[in-house]
Amino acid sequence: MNLTPPEWQGILEPDEHILWQGAPKPGLRLSGGLGLSAFGLVFAGFSLFWIAAASWIGSGIGSGTGSGTGSGTGVIGRVFPLFGLPFLLVGLYMIGGRFLWGAYIRRGTFYTLTNKRACVATASIGRRALTAYAVDTNAPLGLIVGPPDSVFFKANMAQGEFGRMPLRVGFEYIDDGRRLFNLLRDVQKGTV
Repeated sequence: MNLTPPEWQGILEPDEHILWQGAPKPGLRLSGGLGLSAFGLVFAGFSLFWIAAASWIGSGIGSGTGSGTGSGTGVIGRVFPLFGLPFLLVGLYMIGGRFLWGAYIRRGTFYTLTNKRACVATASIGRRALTAYAVDTNAPLGLIVGPPDSVFFKANMAQGEFGRMPLRVGFEYIDDGRRLFNLLRDVQKGTV
């Protein structure tokens, strides 16, 4: 008798079965990186200053003509301030956009734990992806007690601005993290 759900046909190995499924709690999570938000505020502020100054210079004010209509009113004078827009958008993302993006990604994220692997499925912007991580005896497990809880089972090394740093991978913002943590330990031991 095959108890594998239809959406998992062809994905699970013959001796693999699902132990747990869940999804992160939805909503905004204002965590991680107050310094990044502060830097984003400075970054966006400077971008606004750039746009305003470039617009002022481009309009011919201060060009020495006295009429307020200098040579800067051409196409270059109108387009030059727009070069600050990408920097403004990056600053706004650092301030708060990353929290909105995280909430959007979590809305389409689903977790599955089998007796061999931990799977993270995401669906966003018309794209679906499934990433599976082997849960072996060397997998570093971590539990952050909430509510909601987060359970981590892998630490990838990511290149950051200040060198390499660990990037935790796991089931974030879930209910009953302790139970899932114990299930992951059982998977590591091979007792499930």
